[in-house]
Amino acid sequence: MFKRTKGYYNSDYTIQDFYEWYCATASGPISKDLFKRVFKKFIERMMIEIIYNSAEMDMGNSLGILRIRDKEYKIELNEEGRVDKKKLIPNWGKTLKKWKVLYKDIDPNEWHNIKNKPIIYHENEHSDQTLKQWFWDRSAVELKNGHHYKFNATRYWDRLLAKVNKESNVSYYR
Repeated sequence: MFKRTKGYYNSDYTIQDFYEWYCATASGPISKDLFKRVFKKFIERMMIEIIYNSAEMDMGNSLGILRIRDKEYKIELNEEGRVDKKKLIPNWGKTLKKWKVLYKDIDPNEWHNIKNKPIIYHENEHSDQTLKQWFWDRSAVELKNGHHYKFNATRYWDRLLAKVNKESNVSYYR
């Protein structure tokens, strides 16, 4: 029905780049396959610790700290007294189900032509109206033009964070 597009933020560095740097600086480097397995296992273990145990990852070399933070999710009113939808996050799963019922006679590829389609938004009642989001604390970063860089977790880690949030509601950094 709908296809994902190429991401807006794409990685500038890959495991291959890290391996090449490692080979250039290490005396007696390990194989590329072993390096990849160790690297992936390390990242997986750190992400799980951050998500399940509210841990923080100090990235060393004055690169800052990676953590998850709780952010208040306030529903605000605009000047007309209506809910300000600019700050709400759409629940696309429920919205698409509703559109399938409402527009069952219309081809899904034609839905974009329909004006003012109803959109269902997340209310986050399960987490007391807080959002859990990845946060790269760059307050002590000494990287030149460090404010231009961004951390964007992969879809897998975002989905795991959402699942843990719904099941256990872990408290994170505010």
